[in-house]
Amino acid sequence: KMDLENSLDAQKQEINEEMDILKSDMERNLNEVTENYRLGDEEVAQKSRDYTHERIMEESILRGKQVKSMQDLIESIKEMMIENVNQHMESNKAVCKALVNEEIAERSKGDENLWQNVRNRIERLDSALKSLLERSLMELRTEAMEKIS
Repeated sequence: KMDLENSLDAQKQEINEEMDILKSDMERNLNEVTENYRLGDEEVAQKSRDYTHERIMEESILRGKQVKSMQDLIESIKEMMIENVNQHMESNKAVCKALVNEEIAERSKGDENLWQNVRNRIERLDSALKSLLERSLMELRTEAMEKIS
């Protein structure tokens, strides 16, 4: 970006220098035309006017080319910046998607651990109930055997 700004500043400086030279030439030619006109040399004055007009036209064409060049450069920079922004957006989307997937995986793992704990507790409770039931049956059987004997 700094290189681009420096390049644009350099072009701007170059254009301004050329414009100063052209302005100086125009002023000199205008002074010549004015002086020649005062002296009554109409033909020389017309040639000077024509020359000044040609320089103005050349300056206008040069200025138009420079403006076009600057516009093209600005358009290129704008396109590069838009592409850069789009790349950053795509990168950010990918990072967000990865973070969401990671969060989903962590939650799934947490849910799986929770369900495993619930299953383990149910199995322990089932074992405890079976053991209690077997003891109760054994006690009832023992009581029934004692009553029978």
